[in-house]
Amino acid sequence: MKNFFLLLFFVATNAIGQTSISETDKIAAWTKMWSFLKYFHPAVTHGTMDWDQFYLNELDSLKNINSKEDLNLRFIDIIKKLNSERVMYVNPKETEFVDTIINNLYNVEHFSDELMQYFKEIALQRISGKNRFLDFNEIDHPIFLEKDTYKDIHYPSKPIRLLALARIWATIEYFSPHKNRIELGWQNVLENQIPKFEKAKDSLEYYKAILNTFSYLRDSHSSITFHPDKYSALGDKGFQLYFQLIEDKVVATNFLPQSKLLKQKDQIEYGDILISIDGISVDNLLNEYRQFVGGSHKASRDKFITSNHLRLGWNDTAVVEVERSNELKKLKLHRYKGNYISKLISDELVATSWKEIDKEIGFIRTDLMSNEEFYKAMRKLKKKKALIIDLRHGYNFDKLNSEVLAYYFSSEEKKYAHMYNISKDIPGKFYEINPVFMIGIKQKPKYNGKLIILIDEYVQSASETALSLIKTFPNVILIGQSTAGSNGNAALINIPGNYSVYFTAAGMSYPDGTSAVGNGIQPDIYVKRTIEGIKNNKDEILEKAVEYAKSN
Repeated sequence: MKNFFLLLFFVATNAIGQTSISETDKIAAWTKMWSFLKYFHPAVTHGTMDWDQFYLNELDSLKNINSKEDLNLRFIDIIKKLNSERVMYVNPKETEFVDTIINNLYNVEHFSDELMQYFKEIALQRISGKNRFLDFNEIDHPIFLEKDTYKDIHYPSKPIRLLALARIWATIEYFSPHKNRIELGWQNVLENQIPKFEKAKDSLEYYKAILNTFSYLRDSHSSITFHPDKYSALGDKGFQLYFQLIEDKVVATNFLPQSKLLKQKDQIEYGDILISIDGISVDNLLNEYRQFVGGSHKASRDKFITSNHLRLGWNDTAVVEVERSNELKKLKLHRYKGNYISKLISDELVATSWKEIDKEIGFIRTDLMSNEEFYKAMRKLKKKKALIIDLRHGYNFDKLNSEVLAYYFSSEEKKYAHMYNISKDIPGKFYEINPVFMIGIKQKPKYNGKLIILIDEYVQSASETALSLIKTFPNVILIGQSTAGSNGNAALINIPGNYSVYFTAAGMSYPDGTSAVGNGIQPDIYVKRTIEGIKNNKDEILEKAVEYAKSN
């Protein structure tokens, strides 16, 4: 009997000494460890085991673990088995950077000091040779080799949804140069998102959970979800008219001429203020979409909502309420499947790559311009007092070479950007590409007038690169609104459910040290669009540029 009571005392004492751990914390701890081993342990990166399935199996095992101590013992056992499978090679030169990796992993609620020591020893391994999860393209940007997308379309089971979150978290943790922008902290985002992936009750909620996770990056590259079979959780049809947020109102608008078909069929007009769609107020829709749409800043985020999400639906028609001339009207607005809008508008579009606005001012639209056209334009425009270059529709480096711009506008060679790539040997470590990005020729510029650049939140990525190099030229003035603030190579992650999502995977900054992912490149002269301007088909940014061009 005495021995029995001693045994009870021992069990009770041991139980009291253990630290309980929640289900979310267990999943978070396992996700962090799984992610770390995926890219740092040679038995995993070079092994043959199904690492995704290993994640799923261990999720099931976690149900029987109730304390931090037991969790750590389980994790140490996993590492010991992996260590026995591969010869380990220490790379002591990277000790300082490894400490950074380990510090990022450390969480007193999850991992013991003993387990952290195991992590440090693994992080010091040099992973050489082919990594079965990772490859690089010709300019050393990462390609993620996730073969099985779990085509349980479009709503995977709960364990596979958690695997989706694990893939996202691992990729951003070790390959995003901008995760330091996350106010909550990427470590905390994981705990925050686990319940959302667990509780997602259908494909729409799963879709929202994926995008909501990426939205923490505040990166406009990561706010677009692509799906191979063109499935969209929000609907497979779209209005053939874009909207924009102007004066805090959602307004029917487009840079391009309005389709005659739209006018005849839907009776919607430019400048109409959208009040509701199928009885749901636009304010409620905006608040909902802002929770799962990314964007480097508010204007950049809202452009995706108004030009994409608000347009989508499953029905061929929607009842929309609009305000026009202070009166409320209800209209039936048609939706069309696929990318029909491009044909509707392009058939009517009469646009030119360049023109003379008047005898003193020339105009160039970069999205329609080629090298040949540029030379042709400059033969006519090079003596103008001012030249307006419109970047708002895009810039294609394949058609218009940056060296052509430098030939006409530069006065010396200048640096226009710094680029940072991920290390091929050590995930999480970025290095600056050499040589640095330079543009220009030491010369007397062939064009000496004012160089006026039109910009707004639609100037993104390659267009921002074009803008950063144009800014090195003399006599440049920027007019409009802040650019999107998302530049640098975008890499793609495959997500269970057959989704693919982009994020910025190369670090980029401008010569003044400003990050290319952030608030965007700012105009010298800020111009707000107005609803009145939209109604009257006025381009207020261009009008301000013309006014500036005529000034002394």
